[in-house]
Amino acid sequence: MRLSPKTLANWRNLGKGPAFYKIGARCIYRRADVVRFCRNRKSRSTSEYGTLGANGGLNHG
Repeated sequence: MRLSPKTLANWRNLGKGPAFYKIGARCIYRRADVVRFCRNRKSRSTSEYGTLGANGGLNHG
């Protein structure tokens, strides 16, 4: 995933995005969790499902 650290931080604060581990001040993502997150968001058309916006909200379009 090519997401900015700020986007991932926003998603964490909103309870969205892939699972992560908090170790000290760092947030660590396991590859398997990121892959699972991506697979769960798979769709066949842009109108089939909304997209997860940078602020963690669901954008329909």
